Amino acid sequence: MEPTLDSIAISSLKSDLKEIGDLTVSLCGSSNPDPKIRSNAQKINKLAHQMYELVLMEENSRRKELTMPCFEGDGVSQV
Repeated sequence: MEPTLDSIAISSLKSDLKEIGDLTVSLCGSSNPDPKIRSNAQKINKLAHQMYELVLMEENSRRKELTMPCFEGDGVSQV
């Protein structure tokens, strides 16, 4: 089965959301002394995680049969 534009876009979106999660985790760490930046980074991280879950649900909704491997993966790093 050849990848479609849709599957390529979904794959790219998932990858980008993971990167956003990784970047915000580093901003949320105790090494960042600014509580406002940490708070905003935590909010962005939460949104990235929720968006990743929505993309995963949409991706899995097209499958005829769901198995446990459908839900496996790294996902977005959370703080």
